[in-house]
Order: sequence, then C-alpha cells, then structure tokens
Amino acid sequence: MRILFLSVLIILLIFATSLIPVNANEFTFSTSGDGSAGWTTEEVYRGSYSAKLNSGTGNGASAGKVSMSINWPLSSITSLSFWYRISSSSTAIPLAEMNAWPLYAREGVTFPFTADGYFSPYFIITIDVSGVTHYIISQQWAEQSAELDKWIEWKISDNALPFGGFDPTEALWHDELWTDDPVTGGAGSWPGGWEPLSFFKTTYAGSTIVSIGMAVGWWAVNEPQIVYVDSLTINGIGYDTDPNYVGGIYAPMNKLNILVPYVALIGLIGVFSTILVIRKWRKS
Repeated sequence: MRILFLSVLIILLIFATSLIPVNANEFTFSTSGDGSAGWTTEEVYRGSYSAKLNSGTGNGASAGKVSMSINWPLSSITSLSFWYRISSSSTAIPLAEMNAWPLYAREGVTFPFTADGYFSPYFIITIDVSGVTHYIISQQWAEQSAELDKWIEWKISDNALPFGGFDPTEALWHDELWTDDPVTGGAGSWPGGWEPLSFFKTTYAGSTIVSIGMAVGWWAVNEPQIVYVDSLTINGIGYDTDPNYVGGIYAPMNKLNILVPYVALIGLIGVFSTILVIRKWRKS
C-alpha cells in the first residue's frame, strides 16, 4: 500500500508540474544606439519591478523598449494602457523642439508651451501580415517639469489638442510606412500618416499581433529621456511588468516554490481517492 501511495503521488506531481509554464520571462528588452532597457526596483507602480528605459542621444537612432509577446488578432484590441514615470534625471528638451510637435500636446494642457519639457514613452505594436512584419506606433505625450517623478497613465482614449482643423477624439498612430488615409490624411489639415487605431485594423485586416511594446527614443531629439513603465493593460487585462510574471502567476524565480504545496495537496487528494476506490473494489 505504501508503494502504491508513493507511486501515485509521484505520478500526480509529475503531471501537475508539467502543466506549469517553463518560460518565466514573458517580457523582453531591445535597444539601439546608446539607448538602454532593463528591470529595476527603483520606482514601481505595482508589483516588485518596473522596466527602466533610456532613449539615449542618437537623434532618431537610439531607443529602449520592453515588449510582451502575444498572439492576438489586431482586430481584437479595444483598449490599451500602461503607466509611466518620467525621471527627473532626464534631460529637458528645448522649448523650440517641444512647440514643434503640437500633435504631442495632450488635451487639457496649455499650448504653445512656455518652458522646456519631456517626452513620454509610447506603444509599438508589432504585427504579422501573411509573413510580413509591420509596426504600428502610437503618439507620445509632451510633459512639463511639474509632471516629473509622477506616475501617469497612457490611455488609448486620450487625445491631442485640436489643431489644423481637426479635433481628435483618441490617441493617434502611424505605421512604419506612414500609410495615409486618403480621406483625412495628407491634405494639409491633418498630419499625414497619423490615424486612429481603427484605421490600421482595417488596413491590416486579418493581421496577428506578435508583440506589444513600450518604448522611448527613435525620435528627432538628442536629449536622453529616462522613464519607468509598468502595468500594461490590454482589453482590461493587466500584465505587470515583472521578470517573475508567469502567465498570470506571480512567483519567485523558482516558480515551483509557490506551487508545490498546492500540487502536493492535489496529489494527496488523488492518492486518498485512489486508495478508497481500490479498497471498495477489493471488498466487493
């Protein structure tokens, strides 16, 4: 009976642990130029970690990005958000450059700006279209010094100030080709290539998302922007930016530590149930 007990317990433990994801790193980092990206505990919105990104000084050639791989249809995206915190160790972007980008002035701020400022991180959605990769990039937001060292939410529902005859009602995006809407774009009244996400859902109908990233850099400024990003939310589902995040389970790096007691309990229940069935069968 002891041999049976141990055998069944071992089988159940092996089966249960085989269901545990073996890849604990759902988030990956990428950089270019002198940009940087990595985990940090310096500033955290939720959980134990955030991603620290530095745009570098490459004037369009440097960046830092953190991405999470997913396999969803682009058409399924209804809401996107994440939290960011611009560090006071960032270098201020000169006023003339800040005012050159009215598209980045979030509704509710005073524009033109009257002081140097900073740029927020932004989304990069990587999609696959019949084996061809495309990138859909959101607008970033211009922030003033009063917003430094504060957690701010980037939401797809935010919109820029009215300008050029248009009044956007949500955040705008462009792809790497600057694909234009022939109705609204490129006619001088709206910046060519900037469109709501719904336009790209139609343009890339049937596409699959490969990853959703948050980045700083790859822009036409030289001043390093240092930011923390955390708590990616897709369609209301939260994904904490954390190296220990495992498919919805927050665990130590040895993720079995937190699960073993529950697996063992399941195993014991299974063993006792098996013993009772065998005893009942032998008596009958």
